[in-house]
Amino acid sequence: MLEILDEIPEGLFDHGPTELHKILKGPTLIHLKGEKERPLFVSTLLHGNETSGFLALQKFFQKYDQKNLPRSLTIFLGNIPAATQGLRKLEFQEDFNRIWAGNKTEAEQMATSIVSEMKKKKVFAAIDVHNNTGKNPFYGCVNRLLPEFVTLGSLFSKTLVYFIEPHEALSMAFSKFCPSTTIECGKPGEGINEVCSFIEEVYHLDEIPRKRAHELDMQIYHTLARIKIPVGASVTFDQEDKSKDFCFIKDFDDLNFEELAPGTLLGHRYSGNFEILVIDETGVDISDQIISYEGDKIIAKSTIIPSMFTKDIKVIHQDCLGYLMEKLEL
Repeated sequence: MLEILDEIPEGLFDHGPTELHKILKGPTLIHLKGEKERPLFVSTLLHGNETSGFLALQKFFQKYDQKNLPRSLTIFLGNIPAATQGLRKLEFQEDFNRIWAGNKTEAEQMATSIVSEMKKKKVFAAIDVHNNTGKNPFYGCVNRLLPEFVTLGSLFSKTLVYFIEPHEALSMAFSKFCPSTTIECGKPGEGINEVCSFIEEVYHLDEIPRKRAHELDMQIYHTLARIKIPVGASVTFDQEDKSKDFCFIKDFDDLNFEELAPGTLLGHRYSGNFEILVIDETGVDISDQIISYEGDKIIAKSTIIPSMFTKDIKVIHQDCLGYLMEKLEL
């Protein structure tokens, strides 16, 4: 399933993400040797429609010669078949950012082999580049609140999210042996210059600084829970459509990173057959603490801070509606 290369295939960065199947057979790990031996690991296209990471690497290699690199670099190009079709994942596939904590399926075994190999290489730091389907600010994510993790994330954004679920994410696996971050750079195609600059800045560091959050003027959030729609439930954002089980407000993703007061209207439920699921990071259903139903209205029962609220119906069913956070003071 995994192709491992020791050089960038000719013409790779002359193609767009939807044309990578012309060059690559599938998920590809590329090890490039540089003057500093410990490699920087950069992952992109775990979700095939999240293209900014690949386009940032394309820009990076307009400046750097792969045969004369200051530091070793390992690139993982993930879901090539989905990228070809501009999709997060194909229907039969696992989510490539949910395969990093098991060893049963072929995709999980691939992920395990990558983690094992990078651990042996004493990877310097790991960066996983993603896009959002909804409106969000640029932000970084970390899975440990150690100074080197916080500082690494801060080099991309002063907004940082700490999470431990989903525990199957790539950054969680790498956080066990090196500073790692997931960066979220807006919608697909956005943030290319910012991502390229971030990769380049980390690439040239001799070590990751160990600064505290208060020294970095950070706003740090902690992901508390994930919001899911029950299997079989239908969703819309069309306020005129009362045929669906759930109809969320038109500007639903405008709520991201806003503190919402109790009583905030989130949408309407036109069928009593389903209830929204809010699952905390320990796997406990806390829906009754977060959501209330007043007639057909869906109301925030407590103060909440959403992130990654999306209006992409396919992503809602494949993954989730979004996440809830709290502010952290460190």
